[in-house]
Amino acid sequence: MCMQIALIHEALMIRLGTISMILEERKGAELLHAFELAFNDWAAVFLFYSDQKQKYFARMIEEDRFSNNPFRDSASDQPNQENRELLAVLEMKGSTDAVIAFVQDVLDVMRDEIGRTTLIPRTKNHLRMQFIKLKNEFTDYVDVFQTLAFPLIKAADVESEIDSGSRFLRDEEAGEEDWVIEWMRRNLSQPNVQTLEALLLRN
Repeated sequence: MCMQIALIHEALMIRLGTISMILEERKGAELLHAFELAFNDWAAVFLFYSDQKQKYFARMIEEDRFSNNPFRDSASDQPNQENRELLAVLEMKGSTDAVIAFVQDVLDVMRDEIGRTTLIPRTKNHLRMQFIKLKNEFTDYVDVFQTLAFPLIKAADVESEIDSGSRFLRDEEAGEEDWVIEWMRRNLSQPNVQTLEALLLRN
């Protein structure tokens, strides 16, 4: 599961870099159109990831699928104090809510500008500023989540029929369940495209 999350994190980070280049290199209405297409694409994948993370991690806790019950005190069958505090930190720092708020800020700027034939420098700077805030927030989120959550997931015995292989990356509610995987193929570094393909073969 950690590998699937790490791969989608990388693809999202690389795509943010590509969108940054659009902001720097394009001008006027061309900039807004290219930015809108690229950013909406990124936002859709990020929101999918956010939903998957919440669903899978919540399921791991609810089903008590941790080796040696590390989230529970064996005597009382209640979460022990150390892990209660760790879960509280993870819930706060590992949440995608702050990133989603910045995503909405960028979408609001785009919404205000759609339909205009020109993009004045002040608006471009506003869009750039909101995007940089989002990029920084997402970078911080990835660092915190991988530092706090990955050791928890790796310590837990969670590789089962519901999260082995590449199920985390597949949208079972969509007509084309592999749309995120196809997006990742276009945005991952070449070595990690190979890692992704190896992961897909495990299914």
